[in-house]
Amino acid sequence: MSANHQQQAATQTADKILKGLQAEMGFVPNLFECLRDAPNVLATFMVMNQVLAQSSLSDTECDVVLLTVSRANDCAYCVAGHSTLATRSGMAPDMVRALREGKPLGMASLEALRAFAQALTEDKGHDCQAAYHRFLQAGYSIRQAQEVILAISLKTLSNTTATLFRLPLDPAFEEQRWHRLSDAA
Repeated sequence: MSANHQQQAATQTADKILKGLQAEMGFVPNLFECLRDAPNVLATFMVMNQVLAQSSLSDTECDVVLLTVSRANDCAYCVAGHSTLATRSGMAPDMVRALREGKPLGMASLEALRAFAQALTEDKGHDCQAAYHRFLQAGYSIRQAQEVILAISLKTLSNTTATLFRLPLDPAFEEQRWHRLSDAA
């Protein structure tokens, strides 16, 4: 297969993915539009999202991790996007607000999850044994710890992309605009 044919096939794959997002969401978020330039990265990102959606973590637990990691990585675009999506999926506004502000959650198990995701993101696994033990004591499993690592990997890709390329906030996320922690300092 020639390099030109491979590029055309990759572009067709990216176009198919973006058409699916348009149909599902009613628009194509700027993050996905940006990833169009690297169709293999876009396809990998989509697979990672699908694997996370099929994990043993509930939708709420996934939202807790995705928002926590986006905040810890200081990604205004992703905090706004995940705040919008979490609200649309039924997360209570006070929980969304607490996650955006980095405050403890009222439910012990979700707080253990939030603290574990934050510690892993900030310490890269080096100094988070206490948070890991609280996570396990809250009833989570080793498998779920690995699924949290998957979510962190997914958010590292999107947070870094959104920040590096200074993606403008999509109008659909505007109501949940978030200001970076480093901007407040």
